[in-house]
Amino acid sequence: MIDEKMNVSEQVSMILDIANLLRGPFKEEEYEKVIIPMTICRRFECILSKTKAAVLEAYKKGVTNEIKLKYKSGLPIYNTSKFTLEKLLDDPGKIKENFKAYLNSFNPLGVSIFTQLDFFKTMDKLAEKKKLYIVIKKFAKTDLTIEHVSSMKMGYIMEEIIRKYSENASAGDHFTPREVIKCLTRLLFAEGCDDLKQPGKIITLGDFACGTGGMLYEGYDMIKKINKSAEVELFGQDNNDWYAAIALAETIIRGQNPENIKLVDSTLVTDAHENQKMRFILMNPPFGQSWAKDKIGDEQYNKIVEHSTKPSGWYTAGLPQTGDMQLLFWQFALNKLQENGRAAIICNGSPLFSDKANESEIRKWLFEKDYIEAIIQFCPELFYNTGISIYAFIFNKKKSEERKNKIQLINASSFAKRLTKGLGFKRNELTGDHITEIVDLYSKFENNENCKILEKEDFYYKEVPSYQPFQRIFSISEEKILTLYGVQSFKKLYTDEAYYELDEITSKTQAQLDKMDSLLQGKELQEKIIKILRENISATVYKNREDFTNKVIELLPEIRTNKSLVKGIVLAMSEDSDEGMRYYDKKGRVEADPELKDIETIPYKQLISEYYEQEVKPFVDDAWLEEDQNKIRTSCIINFNKFFYKSIEPEASSSILERIKSLSEIESNLENDLYD
Repeated sequence: MIDEKMNVSEQVSMILDIANLLRGPFKEEEYEKVIIPMTICRRFECILSKTKAAVLEAYKKGVTNEIKLKYKSGLPIYNTSKFTLEKLLDDPGKIKENFKAYLNSFNPLGVSIFTQLDFFKTMDKLAEKKKLYIVIKKFAKTDLTIEHVSSMKMGYIMEEIIRKYSENASAGDHFTPREVIKCLTRLLFAEGCDDLKQPGKIITLGDFACGTGGMLYEGYDMIKKINKSAEVELFGQDNNDWYAAIALAETIIRGQNPENIKLVDSTLVTDAHENQKMRFILMNPPFGQSWAKDKIGDEQYNKIVEHSTKPSGWYTAGLPQTGDMQLLFWQFALNKLQENGRAAIICNGSPLFSDKANESEIRKWLFEKDYIEAIIQFCPELFYNTGISIYAFIFNKKKSEERKNKIQLINASSFAKRLTKGLGFKRNELTGDHITEIVDLYSKFENNENCKILEKEDFYYKEVPSYQPFQRIFSISEEKILTLYGVQSFKKLYTDEAYYELDEITSKTQAQLDKMDSLLQGKELQEKIIKILRENISATVYKNREDFTNKVIELLPEIRTNKSLVKGIVLAMSEDSDEGMRYYDKKGRVEADPELKDIETIPYKQLISEYYEQEVKPFVDDAWLEEDQNKIRTSCIINFNKFFYKSIEPEASSSILERIKSLSEIESNLENDLYD
């Protein structure tokens, strides 16, 4: 297996060299639109060659039934054209017309592949630019017969060609570096896979953001390495026509079932393999892609929401913020796993430490279900489309006794070899030794410098409200008056935005007209409040809130009944000060200042009282923490730095001074040498 994988450079080089013929009319980034479909076309022709005569004979006799013609072909595809790529060259004047007829003579599955690849449009451009004949001629001479290139070897050829055209920042959006896929695959099958060794074992492997299928076939190869007799069934779906078509073609090239690769509108609302659970899943879903209603449409959005509310839904753990759909993909994948299923999924940092309540609750759900087995942090600049660190999650629905209620963190952020030439954002790569070291860390399951074995509570935090007394002084000043425009009760009276939004309506209802009149009256009141307050600017300071409130009502009697507005103005004219009075309720409890309310994030395992004595009281001795458990939220954040951070002692000032003196001496000597 390994020898074949390493011995495809000759065929790959020969195929990629054909792209040199396209220089001029085609940009370099457009080469793949020719080379990949033509490689698929040539391989299809080669694997159909032995049964082509039988298919043509049946077709001439009037057999048009697809099942019967596929039986004659012996493959999921067939072609009823008298042409081959070589025969097309016999009539250069009609090569476009005949080639189009040749492609359309594939069965519907074959035609769908070239349609999804938009190859008919590319063919028109090749013909227009006088390149079609020479490209067909070159591919007609390329030997991709089954005798010369096995199914496995052809798969590796396709993989290399796809990789070549994916190694740039834009294409890299959909392409995972090969060494990362290898690492992910080895981690997935490192343990919990004893059943794989059973003779003739049927094993299902899925990828529901499969792209061109690279992860599926790396997983396939690994399973076959473990058990040659295993029956591996691959399942994939993607919403990109181009990538889904390539993945579909690869299944045919590698002898897999093409019915298991599906093009869908969205994985998040479509399960193309509804009744099939997976033993294994490998996946790299898109980073930071929005699932907001205005991005995916009402229908898809409503289906996602529906799946979060019904008991059998895919997203019962909750919905993340609409700016990133990664946690939806995770829930979808876990829903597809068998009871003993394992999954390896790539992500960026957002699902780990986004501080939104929704994401936190989903992380807690994953920990409470005990699905997370390990999390690996890779080095920065490892991927083509981003320079930040990327993570891999290993999920297991049936952990070993040793791993139950434990989460393993592996810090591989320093495992990298620098590339001599960058590829998009990619500046680093993982070597074979790096991958082996990561897998060893995972398998040994021991605490050390790069590995931590933790409990779910290590990732939990208590979000405890903290309060300080309401203790303010009050005065009227220009600076404070200007802050009124940010006070909600003051803004509610009138804003240009609210007024002109109504004004732009052509046919206004009576209610809308009344609202506009109300806003104009509010504007007049705003102007009056500002005017009167400015007329009463003084250095007088009030230490009692009630006294100052009465002063405001005295100046502005018309707002007496608008308690929220009065309160807003009073608060805007205040500032925190120890000189101000404190206020108490009937039970003798001091009133808290809403402006000084804060949230203390306390490690779950630490006592709140202990935290208060250490982190609050020494700095704000009159502050207090919430005691009502109903007002204390438990959040969940996965922070690698917390567990792997190493403090570095700053360089001693004396050492820095010595270096500066040394540099000064060197500079002085250079100047002397220059002018002597």
